[in-house]
Amino acid sequence: MHVEFTMDPNWERNLLRDMEAGVRNMVQRAEQGINALAPSSLGQPVEDIKPAIQRVWQREMDGTLDDPNLTAFAEALSTGRSVEIRYQSDGS
Repeated sequence: MHVEFTMDPNWERNLLRDMEAGVRNMVQRAEQGINALAPSSLGQPVEDIKPAIQRVWQREMDGTLDDPNLTAFAEALSTGRSVEIRYQSDGS
């Protein structure tokens, strides 16, 4: 059996575009999940909120959030502010 195919000359650019879209979607889901914790987090101690945020981050981003960002997110929710996660690609 012999198979021939032609590679799209833009395959690399298309792959990067699709990966970028996937990461942006993950970030959006993480942001929504964290902000969904807001009603139950208002006025709560930051240390009590951090585990819930970490669970959302783990679920949506498949990793752990560093303590400075985790603390900043928990402080925002505790004081009634929403969290905005900005994703910036390096463009490569």
